[in-house]
This record gives sequence, C-alpha cells and structure tokens, in this order.
Amino acid sequence: MRSINKRRAGVVATVLLSSVLMVFSLTQPASAAVRSWAPWVDHNGSNCDWNDYGFVTVKTCLEEGHNGVEPTYRAILQIWNGKSTGVQMSAAVINMWAVPSPAVQIRDDGCLNSGLSGGYGATCYGTVATRSAVCHYKRTATHITANAAINIPAVSSSRLTQKSMPVYVGC
Repeated sequence: MRSINKRRAGVVATVLLSSVLMVFSLTQPASAAVRSWAPWVDHNGSNCDWNDYGFVTVKTCLEEGHNGVEPTYRAILQIWNGKSTGVQMSAAVINMWAVPSPAVQIRDDGCLNSGLSGGYGATCYGTVATRSAVCHYKRTATHITANAAINIPAVSSSRLTQKSMPVYVGC
C-alpha cells in the first residue's frame, strides 16, 4: 500500500512541477515591458533610419529628451502600411543597445500583436532610459542604438529588422 501512495505522490509532484515550468515558459521575461501601439506621429528629427518593404515601411528611431536632471533616451518603432489592405503584425520588439563591442542591452520592450489597416501607420514607444542607467549597464558606452524586429507575414516570411542611427552618450 505504501508503494502505491509513494508512486501517486511522485506522479502528483511531477505534474505540478511540469505545470509550473510550463507557466514560466509562456510568460514574458520580467525585464521586458509590453507596449501598446499608438497612432503614427512623425519622428523625423529623432535619429531615425527606415527600410521600405514594398508598400510597408519599418522605421526605428532613438528619441533624445531630458528629465530636468539628465538626458533621456527612448527607442521607437514605427510601421507605415501603404497597401490598400490591412496587415497583421506580430512578435514586435524594440530594444536599446549600448556600444562599443561587446554591445550590452539596456532596454527590452515588446509591442502587442495587432492588425494595421491599409493607409495607416502605428508607433510603439519603448521604455525611457536615463544616461545614468545606460552608464550603469555599460560603463564604457560611447553610443546607443535602437534595434527593432517585427513579423508581417503579408510582406515577408522573414523577420523585418531595422536599426536607428547611433546617439552619443559618452559614459
């Protein structure tokens, strides 16, 4: 009788552990913020670079600001859909990296899966980083960049990627 109870306890423990591990594998990492899409706002003066994929443009910017104490930086991902039909966007990420090599990731943000109607644009804003935060993560940082990637199956079966122009931080 005891061996049956031990076997049941072992099965129950295995099922519970497997369930907990599955839940952890499905959740977002604690460091990643998931952002909503906002209407298109032109960020031409914000260290941007873009790529046209037919009728869809992927644009990544690194916006500079100031919080009253020190400089701030925010990564921005923009999508413009010039098609006459909508597109589905998924697995979008907008990250901030400090260089020189080896690069260190400063921010890791995701953007919600969403559809985008033809003739419209959308913007996803990353988490703001202060200059002191950048220098904390990489004491020898000279520049930072925003790097973005997104899946838009109607445009390409490959992941679409784009990197902003570098911004000097001088830690």
